[in-house]
Amino acid sequence: MKHLLFLLLVATASANYAQSGTLSAGGDIDASDGNVAYSIGQPFFQYSIALEGDVNEGLQQPIELFSLDVIAVSVSGNASVAPNPFTDFIQLTFSTSEQIDYAVYDAFGRLVRKGSVNDLVSQLDLSDLSRGNYLLQLSNNHVFHLIKD
Repeated sequence: MKHLLFLLLVATASANYAQSGTLSAGGDIDASDGNVAYSIGQPFFQYSIALEGDVNEGLQQPIELFSLDVIAVSVSGNASVAPNPFTDFIQLTFSTSEQIDYAVYDAFGRLVRKGSVNDLVSQLDLSDLSRGNYLLQLSNNHVFHLIKD
């Protein structure tokens, strides 16, 4: 009996702290390689006028922000990138000294930088890029997710 009451209490407490909102549209999209849930808008607001003052009430969209900290990433021992997240420069380290072409793409898939390196250790200046997420694609089929702070 105590266990049943405890489970009921936990379920009630969890439901009271869940995020919710009123949406104008939304749904799920299923494809062969995954699925996505989407929602559009929170159109409800209320504007109240009184002798004491005006109040404009609305809904706030819950959002969670976090930072992913990765010191160094290595794939199959052939290439590594550090530091990640970075501010201005990244250092590419390779196991062999051969010419490697690279391309940096932004979060929208636009090419923002390309070039080539041929040293075991090379430094790329990415200081002119704005904060955000980027993909570094190397000609040796390695792809790295970069985070600029």
